[in-house]
Amino acid sequence: MKMIKPLHLLFILIVFAQTQVFSQTEKGNYIDYYNFVNEAEYNFYEMNYPKSVDLFEEAFKIVDIRKPDHQYNYCRALWEIGETKKSIKELKNSFYPDYFSTDTTYFEDMTLETRNGIVEIMEKNSKEAVSKWKHTDFIDSLTYHDQRFRKMISDSIEPFYSSLENDTMVEYHYKLMRAQDVKNGIALIEYAKKHGFPAGVNGSWDQSVSRIVLHLGRDWIIENYYFLMDELEKGNIEPITLTRAIDRYFVNETGCNEIVSPYNSYFGKNLNDPFLLFMNCKSMGLSPYYGYNWRLYPKGWRPYPTEQYEIYHANKAVYDTTL
Repeated sequence: MKMIKPLHLLFILIVFAQTQVFSQTEKGNYIDYYNFVNEAEYNFYEMNYPKSVDLFEEAFKIVDIRKPDHQYNYCRALWEIGETKKSIKELKNSFYPDYFSTDTTYFEDMTLETRNGIVEIMEKNSKEAVSKWKHTDFIDSLTYHDQRFRKMISDSIEPFYSSLENDTMVEYHYKLMRAQDVKNGIALIEYAKKHGFPAGVNGSWDQSVSRIVLHLGRDWIIENYYFLMDELEKGNIEPITLTRAIDRYFVNETGCNEIVSPYNSYFGKNLNDPFLLFMNCKSMGLSPYYGYNWRLYPKGWRPYPTEQYEIYHANKAVYDTTL
């Protein structure tokens, strides 16, 4: 029986994920949640605040726990359409006290007394969220093992042995690093199957593990694909964490040009067919409109757009992740 090559298997899994996006929205499915949020944030940055509010509220019906930056932008949009009382109420369920205290491009005409009162509540919310972090020791240990050989190679091994033109010792330490990555991947999956993946909803939205996932490799993704997708649906993995790892290894381990990576979430350019790329992103809940985005922006600013943004913008009736 002819064996399926890992690259072909990864491609099959991506196509399989695409076939799931046409199912009806499911309660508790974070892929559906993210797809509504993607449209809400698209309209938010286009300053179409009424539509943005409607889409945020549709997203929030799907899940019980909202991502904090989505909640915050929802509050901004509410304020912009004149729903100031509701905005204040929702801000009291938000985080980012330091950012909110200086966020003067939104929440115009809010009194200083009101703003200071909300900051105090946000500070309590933030402390409570930090107190719920339950994976810190495990992630710190995994990060140490992830970085140990990388720092050793970059700081001492590579500079020293390269100067002696001794590639053998450099390659030997790279092999040790890759062997450690395999161990880390096994440890992460074993831990996640007992406690849930330590990120997203399950990790109080802490992103520390995402850097480790980048180093675990294509085989780790293939072997654990269905488990990872299940955790993605539960909200325990954010889409960008998984798609960046797939993109990175789709290119690095196949010799493909970076402009044909499946999700365009790790590399800067992508010349894939726009519809194919859009459906890939939709299948994972990844925004096809904006790149790597884990921050808030002042009014008039927006995340860095993807290479395909103008195509999606010009043909918005066709390109909608909630359809």
